[in-house]
Amino acid sequence: MTSVIDKMCQQTAGWLSGEGVDSDIVISSRTRLARNLQNISFVDRATEDEHRESLSKVLNAVQDNEFLNDGFYFDISILDDLDRQFFLERRLISTDFIEKDNPRGFFVTPNEETSIMINEEDHFRIQKLCSGFNLEETWHYVHQVYEELSRDLTFAFSERFGYLTACPTNVGTGVRFSVFIHLPVLTFTKEIEKVFAEMIPTGIAVRGFYGEGSKVIGNFFQISNQFTLGWTEQGILDRVIPFIKRFVSLERDARDRVMNDDRIIIEDKIYRALGILANVRILSSIEFLDLLSALRLGADLDMVNNINRKSFNELIVFTQPAHIQKIEGRKLTERERDTIRARLVREKLHFN
Repeated sequence: MTSVIDKMCQQTAGWLSGEGVDSDIVISSRTRLARNLQNISFVDRATEDEHRESLSKVLNAVQDNEFLNDGFYFDISILDDLDRQFFLERRLISTDFIEKDNPRGFFVTPNEETSIMINEEDHFRIQKLCSGFNLEETWHYVHQVYEELSRDLTFAFSERFGYLTACPTNVGTGVRFSVFIHLPVLTFTKEIEKVFAEMIPTGIAVRGFYGEGSKVIGNFFQISNQFTLGWTEQGILDRVIPFIKRFVSLERDARDRVMNDDRIIIEDKIYRALGILANVRILSSIEFLDLLSALRLGADLDMVNNINRKSFNELIVFTQPAHIQKIEGRKLTERERDTIRARLVREKLHFN
């Protein structure tokens, strides 16, 4: 297991490639599907034996799945705190998953685009990520995996409500479509506040950097459907996609407008970020993401050259605290992490 984690420290997840439709604004697309097994208590009410039963059944089905048989399984109970944080930063597990103490684990494919948490909030949650804006592709893949798993597993289902989940907002289809999106100019012009207010009654949720309950950092957001009851999976997808397209269109329009009306202000923000990142010696993760947002915008507007989109995406992940400590091979103080982060950024962006 240690060798697998060490290898992951040196490689880039497929969803960070910077390729795909609208990848200058939409960093990644994700489909997540939640299911519980029939005749076994939900995770928060289950006994120790039931936890082990659901874990065993799901894991056996996953390992027999033709789409997943090249992946790796991690028993979270034997991972230390640093490794757990590492996988959280990779967006493969959740904060709630880390904090639980029941028998549980997760499964990851080599490219890290597909992962399955077992015994988190529900008995299992399948996640598929891809670079750029392509929710259809992620749903198609998850559906294929799920159909294969259905041959070995029977799920908790109600004729009235659909698939049953621990959280009421997931009851019905249990599917969540989301994008990880960069909206720097809508944030700068404060137009984003109006747009988000309009989203509230539509069933579309806007969350922060790490998803539900997290703060907005560096103008990065997660946008997803909020409810799944009373809709088909395709119906939800057909509802979410136009909203995402609208965000992309509004951000593009705002970029064009600000370059005509306030170009000097945008240039100042971009070149200040460039100057700081090229020379900084101590850099916190929050400060870095704010500066990265401006520099990434500069590259998208062809004001910053010789830095590709993949490099920006990689830095979002590799400059986080657990990654820096895994790369260095030791636990570090906050000051040490901030110093190493500044060096890594200069090296990655070829500022040395």
